[in-house]
Amino acid sequence: MKILYVVGNPGLKLDKESPGGNTVHILSTIKAFRQLGCEVTFLIAGEKAQEKKADASYAKIKKVLPLSAAFFFKNIYKTVYSFKFYEFYKKYFENVSPDLIYERYCHFHFGCSLIAKRLKLPYIVEINSPPEAMRLHGPAPIVPLVRLIEKWVAKSADAIIVVSNSLRFYLSRIGISPEKIYVLANAVDCELFNPGNVKKNIRDRYNLNGKIIVGYVGSTSKNQRLDFLVETAQRVVKIIKNIHFLLICPFKDIEVFKKMLENKNMTKYFTLTGGVPHEEVPEYISAMDICVHVHSNPHGSPIKIFAYGAMGKAVVAPDFEPVKEVSQHEESILLFKPLNVKDFANSIARLARDPSLRKSLGDNLRRHISKNHTWQKNAERILKIYETIRGKKITRNLYCQD
Repeated sequence: MKILYVVGNPGLKLDKESPGGNTVHILSTIKAFRQLGCEVTFLIAGEKAQEKKADASYAKIKKVLPLSAAFFFKNIYKTVYSFKFYEFYKKYFENVSPDLIYERYCHFHFGCSLIAKRLKLPYIVEINSPPEAMRLHGPAPIVPLVRLIEKWVAKSADAIIVVSNSLRFYLSRIGISPEKIYVLANAVDCELFNPGNVKKNIRDRYNLNGKIIVGYVGSTSKNQRLDFLVETAQRVVKIIKNIHFLLICPFKDIEVFKKMLENKNMTKYFTLTGGVPHEEVPEYISAMDICVHVHSNPHGSPIKIFAYGAMGKAVVAPDFEPVKEVSQHEESILLFKPLNVKDFANSIARLARDPSLRKSLGDNLRRHISKNHTWQKNAERILKIYETIRGKKITRNLYCQD
């Protein structure tokens, strides 16, 4: 089976040295398809169509215009680029001649759906966030336009993959047929994230022996709220004296974060490793006693929770529906009220005092994730969805011929 995997973002750059959640999701899904015997052609929109020129133009615009205006022009470019994508790649799609077009959708991008419709090929689109989530990353002056484009793309798709039920409900509310929406939470590679395969001792490397380590792996974007983690840590260190916080993330400006720690007298309680290659992340998680997911949007399915769980670690996370869909409070995870310092701090302190609770939560989460949430299982489910829509297309074509 031939799959054309498309990422509709003319500005995306896959950082394989210190990958974010989107990079892990993309590369892991492609790897899982290939492990199942599929031939996968991978296309990032923009790789061959003026990406560098667009980036340079945006950098110049930001210097002379307010940020909101710069975002407006950048987003208009993304919309116009969809037509460029259609003209640039329609022949390429014909030459690849895939059995399935699978798109990881990005806001503004409808070029792939135009080509899929033209070629009458099975088309599955993966939608990871609603238009409103754009506001988490900066000014979003044209959300109504984004909403219209996303609705059109969703209606044109044969099937839609979403990472949470809240996203499924959102799409249903805007008029997308629930029958073609499938919920597949994020996942993990349990072969890579296996506590039995860890060789390096991260505690020795950073002189953390004798500490109770609270760990975080992820990005430093504003919606991750690392400032809230520091605020919570101020309360925790007063309760648990030998606590320490280990952050594995690529800081855009690490000096700003260090200055915040210094101003709050928290420097000695934090170790910042910077970003690390994905293959090394299990070694760092292995050094942790407690793993935290600090904050996110209410539609997302945080990849870090699956990585923590696969390593058998106790996890503390905000009480969002997508988190509760893959775990159970007090049985496989501890949930706290989002952005509630007292609740978050008490959950961390509770686990710090109770090693047996840490072990039981970690063991239960690991069993659940290894059984239900691997990238290969997700790929298998997507291929089953493909067989369903392919069967419907064949039946529809026969009906039309009659």
